[in-house]
Amino acid sequence: MIELLKTYLPFIVSFLTGFFLINLILRKANVSFPIRFFLGSGLGFGLSANITFFSFVFFNQLNKTFVILVTIVLFVALFVLNIISWLRNSKPKIIWDKKYLLFLLTFIIFCTLFIPLCYQANFYPYGGWDAWSCWNLKAKFMFLAKDHWQNMFDPILWRSSPHYPLLLPSMNVFFWIMQDTPTTTGPLINSIVFTFLLLGLLIFGLKDLTKSIFSAVPAIFILSLPLFQKLAYSQYNDLLVAYFLLASFFCLIKTKETNLPEFSFLGGIFLGVLSFTKNEGLLAALLILLLSFPYLFWRNKQLSKTKIIKFLFIGLFLGAISTLIFTFFYAPKNITFINGLVSSEKPITLMRIKIILAFYFFELFTPIWNLIAVIKHNPKAIIDAKWMGIWVVTVIIIIMNFKKCFALKLWIIPVFLLLYNFIIIFYYLINTYFQIDWWLQVTLHRILFSVLPTVMFWIFYSLWQENKNSQ
Repeated sequence: MIELLKTYLPFIVSFLTGFFLINLILRKANVSFPIRFFLGSGLGFGLSANITFFSFVFFNQLNKTFVILVTIVLFVALFVLNIISWLRNSKPKIIWDKKYLLFLLTFIIFCTLFIPLCYQANFYPYGGWDAWSCWNLKAKFMFLAKDHWQNMFDPILWRSSPHYPLLLPSMNVFFWIMQDTPTTTGPLINSIVFTFLLLGLLIFGLKDLTKSIFSAVPAIFILSLPLFQKLAYSQYNDLLVAYFLLASFFCLIKTKETNLPEFSFLGGIFLGVLSFTKNEGLLAALLILLLSFPYLFWRNKQLSKTKIIKFLFIGLFLGAISTLIFTFFYAPKNITFINGLVSSEKPITLMRIKIILAFYFFELFTPIWNLIAVIKHNPKAIIDAKWMGIWVVTVIIIIMNFKKCFALKLWIIPVFLLLYNFIIIFYYLINTYFQIDWWLQVTLHRILFSVLPTVMFWIFYSLWQENKNSQ
């Protein structure tokens, strides 16, 4: 019983802290309990990771007393403020409608699909290759090495990407805070919990914006993909990138829809936390920030521009302060980078460009290639369709609903996806340190994994955006 308490109590406290915090932030907003739950949980886990990281900033090692004391004080303060806020406001009314039975059924199916994921995860306790060689390794340095924790930045450990930010390792350290030794249980539970939060936010984000009773369907499609399940319980940081990316977009869209600065503030926080995940997360956060200004202000005369900007930047600073500290005071130079534009030893070649484009084609459109192979009676040319055709279907939907997909309400997502992938391709091209075919083979599917929930959110929101008005 005590061991279970040590394992699960940090998760529970972290969730409740985030839930209490988001209740205060959105106290004036008409937001459903599920949205508060799925946004608040991620906010709480991000907050716990930042508290843990500041232990290393202030004490140059993990100070459990500091982390536990700050967490308790924050938890109690937020709990009291929530009680006061609840007493001042009338109790919310619960409205039930028979049409929600179908939604409830699809949500139950979604939850049922988590059973095989949890079962398979138990046979993968150390996660994938990057989990034990990068993220969990860093977490063990932070947990065990005391004031020698910065040894993980040694160039000899270049395979663990020492220059990457520390959100996931700090989060795992927090979940070990009541234990004497790091265990596989914390990162394993973390990966399952964040998968649930990610897809839950996809479901209820669509439910909130479209009122569609079928909002659980995209999450069911995603969760039924074997590759997605494997990457979900692999304990990779790409899962956190996917969650905070989707949370950022949801809050920005709600800002445009409601003109409430509270959502702008939350969007800034989630962008800041996204920047602390990994370099791809930092790139995504910067791109979204740049796009958010024309997105929020264009053709929106009712928007209080000064207030929205102020709240966005306050949230961004609070969320990104750990990123700024890590980048300027701790992050080592990226030694796995060779600029192929100027390098004479490893220059960019035409073959490198062809390989990148070919990998993108086969990763996204394998079913088309396999169909051609079947037509030409060449079974040896058939390759594994890892994504089960989901990207082919997505492209078809976009083409058939082009105007809806690029509507004023949500153009920020497709523009971001285009720019983000262009920059990723360009980086694959100019960084000639790695052999390109190996590099694409081990990383491209993870980049697609991190953006897939956002793509599904964009597609189905574009298809169902008229539902809210009609219902």
